[in-house]
Amino acid sequence: MKTLRTQVKGIMISVVILFVISIFAGYGMYTRSGGGGRAEGDYAVAEINGNKVMRSQLERGVADLAERSGMKDVTEADVVRLRRQFIDNLAIGQEFRKEVAARKIDVSDAEIDIALKNIQNQFPTIEAYREYIQQQQINEKVLRKEIADNIAQQKILEMEVSGVTISGDEDVQFYDTLKELFFTRPETILVRAAHLKDRDKAQRFSEELLAGASWNDLGRTFSDDLVYPVSEDSTVTLAKGRVPEEIWTAVVSLEDGAATSPVVLSEDVYVLERISRDEGGIVPFEDVSADVRELILGEKRREAQNAYFASLRQRATVRLLDASLFADPVTETASPDMTPASPEVVPLSPDLTSPDSNS
Repeated sequence: MKTLRTQVKGIMISVVILFVISIFAGYGMYTRSGGGGRAEGDYAVAEINGNKVMRSQLERGVADLAERSGMKDVTEADVVRLRRQFIDNLAIGQEFRKEVAARKIDVSDAEIDIALKNIQNQFPTIEAYREYIQQQQINEKVLRKEIADNIAQQKILEMEVSGVTISGDEDVQFYDTLKELFFTRPETILVRAAHLKDRDKAQRFSEELLAGASWNDLGRTFSDDLVYPVSEDSTVTLAKGRVPEEIWTAVVSLEDGAATSPVVLSEDVYVLERISRDEGGIVPFEDVSADVRELILGEKRREAQNAYFASLRQRATVRLLDASLFADPVTETASPDMTPASPEVVPLSPDLTSPDSNS
């Protein structure tokens, strides 16, 4: 259940993480996009509500999206998709800024301080943080404004999902559908294990263990022969189907408290003592009902957020000034009035000004 709760938590805060990560990247991509002059041959490739998007800005955005997603061997179709996604992100970000202003979302200095502190804590020292922002030519006053914008956007998202609820027996139906996938424990055996370097030493270790020697004493006696130290308190949980068959076969037939002879796996030799066994099986609904509800609510919140992003994207007017960059490689066409590529987009930065308007 610990793993499940971690997955649920990840779903619940995924959008927040994306916004926090975007602060530095967004700053570098947009706020300073006009710094140092325009690259030779640069030109406007799109307009979002009249704001120009330059070719250099687009390509930096595509590179950033590809890097964040861990993409390798990027195809021409991938590049086109990322270009459209980047434009969608910019459009959503611009409409998001309008929404913050319209709703008069207030962000306190204390909230900004906490968020800035969280960013600083990602660096090994405060000096490393200061060196980074100096190298990246980041103005901390402008950075605080970026942080405030992100916090305001998070508050809006919280408002948008605040009404999400679970209806009827939706949680029970979800459990019944996915219990064998999410809510089933494998058969496990709890053991103490010694990993030794030599088969003869492992045989002696096993014989002394079977004769009644304690793990603490054996850990001291065979300290030079062990790959890892052992003690009475060191235990390992073996799950059926997730450990080598030789290991599982050696311990599954033992009684609790019994130990194996040396088990040889290639160049590795093990001696194991069985402590207890858990037969596993499906976890009762009563034991996981809270986790089930968190999973359902997390997914519903994500759907509500995506729907909200899609509505923001629909408000924006996007014109492609160089439609060839956004054309499907198969059809080789793209409408100048670009429709949203996907509702599942998250603004990478609220700053949408064109390079022409930056100073």
